[in-house]
Amino acid sequence: MNQKPGGKIQSWNNARVAVIGLARSGVAACHFLHTRGARVLGADRRSGEELGGVAKELADAGILTDLGSHPDLAGFDAIILSPGVDPAQDFIVKAQRAGALILPELELGASEASGRIVCTTTSRPSRLVSRWCRSWQNAELLRTR
Repeated sequence: MNQKPGGKIQSWNNARVAVIGLARSGVAACHFLHTRGARVLGADRRSGEELGGVAKELADAGILTDLGSHPDLAGFDAIILSPGVDPAQDFIVKAQRAGALILPELELGASEASGRIVCTTTSRPSRLVSRWCRSWQNAELLRTR
């Protein structure tokens, strides 16, 4: 894993990366990193049965999984945390002290984006946020795809 000054990752190629939390965004992070050459471990406290077809999907893509407990993170270059994962957990703090880069999934995505990013913190669509985005777009402050 090559890192630019300021923390931006230049290359995930051959980096050993664990993604903690395998809901939709965690699975997406696993695929994202795997396609960039990282050696990825997807981990979740839930069992394969509880996760449904996630374990098979990742295995079919060549991504290793560690399910049902917290993994041993010794030797990992980076740990990607799903939104519901508490970064203060002992196994994560231990990995950080050993030199692993700890990144929330949102930062992983943002690190690869170009241009401005607008984030909202609501679980339901908000009329106010929608109005803001439309007004920004109309003022050419925001371009959407």
